[in-house]
Amino acid sequence: TVEERPAGAVEIGVGYGDLDRLRGFVEVSHRNLWGTARYSSLRFEQSDILKRAIFNFQQPWFLGRKLENKFSLVWSDSEKLNSDTREIYYKTRKTVASFGVEKTYEKLKPSLTYQFENVVNYSVKPEAQLPPEDSGRVLVSSLSPALIWDLRDDVFNPRRGALYGIVLKEALGELWSEADFSKLTVQGSWFLPINSSVLALSARAGMAWPFRDTAEVPLHERFYVGGSSTVRGFRQDAIGPSVIDANGDLI
Repeated sequence: TVEERPAGAVEIGVGYGDLDRLRGFVEVSHRNLWGTARYSSLRFEQSDILKRAIFNFQQPWFLGRKLENKFSLVWSDSEKLNSDTREIYYKTRKTVASFGVEKTYEKLKPSLTYQFENVVNYSVKPEAQLPPEDSGRVLVSSLSPALIWDLRDDVFNPRRGALYGIVLKEALGELWSEADFSKLTVQGSWFLPINSSVLALSARAGMAWPFRDTAEVPLHERFYVGGSSTVRGFRQDAIGPSVIDANGDLI
């Protein structure tokens, strides 16, 4: 006997982190709208350094074909700050609309996503600013082809195999973007069985470069390394070139 579980859900979560302090979220979702396998969700997040609202809509076909596609609309207001002194380097307010399609072929999953971003960087400290365009509004319109190659023996509990992914973001003036740049990100994960345990390894790398009349990659698109989500053992965003501010502190 099979009984379908309720398709609607309400989720609430709270947490605490050194950087974002008290944080929480609430999300309302439904996995089977009108009995057609369409998925939709609305999520709100807030912490000491971030406010974000996310709307997602997803369906398993596109133009009569079995192509998973997803539309999302995201608004956020965030702060980039010094994790020790909590001095704010800059703030970013973004409104992002995106639409993407993907297709699964056994171990391969190619996808293509179009994204339009209205970004405002404000309260930018002079030390964090490279070109004058780092402060103020910039429109970024981009296409992002991606490919995932999944060689794991089990998606939910892998004991052996590997997972590879590559994403290329191309922001182009032909798409009405005010900045022209490319951003490439690759990552890999490996799973090795050792007796009754599994050794899991992971690596990520990325590169971004401007072209045409764009002097620098936009401030919010640059890579920052250090902290719990990249290189543990270093404070948040502490790895990389540093400068001395007006008070003689290293930033």
